[in-house]
Amino acid sequence: MSDEKTRYQWIKGDDLGSVETVTDNSTDFWVFESGRRCNHKLLDEFMIPIFTDTDILPLATIDEEVKKLAQKPARKKPKVVKKITPKAQPQPKTNNPIVALLEKSKTSKTKLNARIEMELPSKEFLSVLQDSLNEDVIDILSKHIVDQYKDPKAFLTSKIKAALSQWFNDMK
Repeated sequence: MSDEKTRYQWIKGDDLGSVETVTDNSTDFWVFESGRRCNHKLLDEFMIPIFTDTDILPLATIDEEVKKLAQKPARKKPKVVKKITPKAQPQPKTNNPIVALLEKSKTSKTKLNARIEMELPSKEFLSVLQDSLNEDVIDILSKHIVDQYKDPKAFLTSKIKAALSQWFNDMK
């Protein structure tokens, strides 16, 4: 080691802001006059070289200010009182007594044929899209079709009503 004393300043860690003078750099760990050590591979991450006193950063005072601020009691945030609302019991959708009877009636699974007429691209075109893109084309198309209806619920209700009428009239 030369006669010139090499100095470094801690820019990270518990010793932030401290200026150190190297006493031994012959091993993996550089040793400083204070007795502190730093692995030479981590030196650039934790320390900066000090060539003149003007190179010394005022990090120690900044660190002290941060610690003082951390010790001050933080302003208390006003407590937000959340209103707890009891969960409402499911209400019948309508006051119609028929609905109440239908909800209590014995049911069985029945398949209805509800046909929906819609404008679709050709199967070949859909196949090309599916093969070319990393997207679920069928899912996107189905959402696009539903988005075209102003009121999908009313549309579905009318289709179910038609299917139910056909099923009921076929039973007679």
